Order: sequence, then structure tokens, then C-alpha cells
Amino acid sequence: MNDRCFINVTNENNLIKVNIDSRLIESFKRVMLKLQYYLNEHDLSLEVNYEEYLNKYLLSESKEKLSIIVDELDYSIGGDYSSNEKRIRINEDVLNNHIEELDHVLCHEFIHFLIHHHSDILYGSNFMGQLFIDEAFTELLAREVIPSKNIYYGALPNIMNFYNKLVGNNINYSYLFSHKLQDLMRSGYFPKTFIIHGDNCMQKYKDGEYKDDNYQYDSEYLGMQRDIINQFCNFEITNFTDLKVFLEILGNRPALDEEWVTNFIFEHIKPYMDSLPEEKYNYLFEYISLYNSLLKYNQRDVCEIVLGEHLLLFDGNNIEGLNNDITYSFVISGNKSLLQLKDKKGNSINFDYQNADIFERKKTIKQRIEELNKTFLSKSL
Repeated sequence: MNDRCFINVTNENNLIKVNIDSRLIESFKRVMLKLQYYLNEHDLSLEVNYEEYLNKYLLSESKEKLSIIVDELDYSIGGDYSSNEKRIRINEDVLNNHIEELDHVLCHEFIHFLIHHHSDILYGSNFMGQLFIDEAFTELLAREVIPSKNIYYGALPNIMNFYNKLVGNNINYSYLFSHKLQDLMRSGYFPKTFIIHGDNCMQKYKDGEYKDDNYQYDSEYLGMQRDIINQFCNFEITNFTDLKVFLEILGNRPALDEEWVTNFIFEHIKPYMDSLPEEKYNYLFEYISLYNSLLKYNQRDVCEIVLGEHLLLFDGNNIEGLNNDITYSFVISGNKSLLQLKDKKGNSINFDYQNADIFERKKTIKQRIEELNKTFLSKSL
């Protein structure tokens, strides 16, 4: 393969042959450059004859020529690729509201085009049936090529990243370019129920059902996470060092699922618990609870605001959790501007939003975890 074939597409004589919306041209140039660097850096330049693909589907006048357009799509989707229509669509919302994500979204969809086409050649047009595996790995690879804030694709790839960590980071995402991913899928590398849950999640994602952190509570998403935890975290805990490793592994999970995970943990640490003096149980419970607390709120830095029965979150700019039961107004106290929050039961709080420390919660938790680390180790528990 010509190790400049992606870059060559963007030269003046070739670019006029590409069927692309003019608003996407500058982004397209950057994406081709990044893809070229990635392929060369990972010694993938000779794996596939991409020069032939690009000439046929971007530069020629064949009926199969790829179109790259802008269209109105569901707000939660950055773009899509249709192998039947040989068309990439970029959501107009990306250009209007998240222009900083444009290169990543275009890269993601262009990788779909490259991978789907070569999969059809190798295994037939029906091979890419596993929507989740296809989508998750494409996004993880796109993140390696062009980093993203995960506005459009955040939830689904995260579970695959967790899976990869559980199996010792054995999956190199560049396998997508060398076809080893398809071999993994065919060989039963992924549990069947994991793929079934994943495909159901993918359909919900395409239907716009995953908004904000909704996936954290979705039965299909939790089913995926529980499947791989059950398969790869079934080892016995016999000492405190084992416990630390166990919790650190589970700490990579994308969904909190606190009750199920806590029960899973205590089932596996029973031999260790039985070896402890009874008065040390509280330390153990606190230690596990603190680890779970770090994962709350998708591991973001936030400040908690308790208003009666309501728990609100402040991230430095916005307050989450407000509803029709809560009213708010700004009040002046001394030389400070405070946010006064009230609920219908008469509870109220004056929140000093200008001086709120969004990092304090996690900092305090980590300090306490370190204290307990020293307590356990010093007493050989």
C-alpha cells in the first residue's frame, strides 16, 4: 500500500472528485491525515490495499462511490454509515452545537466504511451482524486516532474497554484494520449473552433511549457488565492485598450497579472476612463502600447538595437534579451572592456556588481510603 494514500486523497486534484459536503472538507483533510499517521505508526500500511479502496469509492465515478453528507439525525447520534447506500451522514447538530467533535465523528463513520467494506470481502455481507461489537470497537479505535469527549458515543464503548481490561488488555483496537477482530468474534472469544445484551443496548442507543447516564440503570447494559464480571472476576479473596486488587479491577466498571456489585464482592471475600476479628468488620464495610463512592456520578468531580429528600449535584457550572418540586433564586448575604434552593416541604439551603469545591468529595474519600490502607497493612489484617 502507498503509505500516503489517505493524504493523497486530499490533494487539490483528487479532492474535487470526492463527493462531500463543502462544510466537511477541512475536517475530512484532518481525518485523512490522522488515519494515515495511525496506520503507518502501527505498521498497518501493508495489511490492506486501502489505495485501491480509496480510488474506487472516493475518486472514481462508479455507482458505488461514497457520499459524505450533512443531515438532520437524532440528537444523540453523531452520524451514521450505510453500506448499502455507500453513504456517510454527519448530524447537523455536530456542526451547530459540537463542532469540536466533528473530526472524531467523521473519523468514526469513515472507519465504519473501511471496516465494513473489507469484512464483506472476507466473510460476506452478512458478517457484521453484531451491532454492539462493531460499534464499540469502531469507537474505541476512533478514539485512538482522534480523541473525543464522548458526547455521542460514550456509554457503549466504555463497557468494551472494561472487558479489555478484565482480559489483560489483550485486544489491540488496531485489529480492526488487520481483521483479527473478526477472528475473535468467530472463535467465541466474547460470551454469547454478552453479545446479545450488547446488541439490545445498541438498538436502544439507536432509538435514542440512552440519555445522559440512563445506561447506568438499563437492564441490558447491566447484564453485559454482570456477565463479564461473573466470568473474569471469580477468584477467591484470602488477604487484604487480594481485596485491593479485586476492588481496583471492579473500580474500572462503567456502571455503578452498587447493590449487585456489593453482594458479588461479599460473596467472594467471605473466606477473608471469616479470618478477621469481628470488630474489624466495620473497617471492611467502610473500605468497600468508599470504593463504590468513587464511582458515583460517572466518576465526575461534583459537589453534592442535600435539600431534604433531594440530592443535587453541582459540577462547577450547572446544578443537576432540579425539578418542579424545587425553586431557586439568588440572594445576597454580606458581600456574597448565594443560590437559595427550596422544596415544597419547606426545606431550604443557601448554596455558595462561587466557592464550592467540586474536588473535595473525591479528595476526602481517597484520603480515608489511604488511612484504611495503612490501618489494614499495619495490623496485618
